[in-house]
Amino acid sequence: MEVMPAGALISDRWILTAGRNLFVRKSREDIKGKGPVIPKVYLGITRRGEADASTEVAVEKIVLHPRFQNQSDWDNDLALIQLKKPVVMSNKVTPIPLPEAGQDLADTVGGSGAITGWGWGFLLTPATSLKYLVLPLANHSEWILSYDKACSGNKYGVYMKISSYLPWIHRVMRGDTEQSSALRIDAMSKMYSWQS
Repeated sequence: MEVMPAGALISDRWILTAGRNLFVRKSREDIKGKGPVIPKVYLGITRRGEADASTEVAVEKIVLHPRFQNQSDWDNDLALIQLKKPVVMSNKVTPIPLPEAGQDLADTVGGSGAITGWGWGFLLTPATSLKYLVLPLANHSEWILSYDKACSGNKYGVYMKISSYLPWIHRVMRGDTEQSSALRIDAMSKMYSWQS
């Protein structure tokens, strides 16, 4: 059965996912020097059987974080997938909200968060429907943490702090190049000089 890694729609043309989702073999040693696999993207589905031509959307490009796996398998494990066309929003397809600038986990400890994914059954068979779990949020400095371990065998899990990556996410979505910052500064300088 086909593996279906999860991603999150964050705008009408961009999906945020783990960089490791885009490689067949996940370790830093296996990935080094290789390019990501262009995934098939399906929107608005909750069951594997709904993954067909009617729910598939075409991919324009993939952008891995520039420091993806720079020191370990888990470093900067993010990728953005740009879709060829904007998606039509509906009650089944809508972007998730990204954290606001300055919003931090410390502000939400004691609350709860939701994780979703296709997951695995007890016999390590792929789930046929999308799963979700609501979890309490804890302060990371108080606990021994685990990465990519079975949920049932560990008390705590670690998830990426997306707020730390907002500048990169927004730069990619804007289409910034190496010259963009200098061009913006130059344009602003000209506007200020015109006001004088």
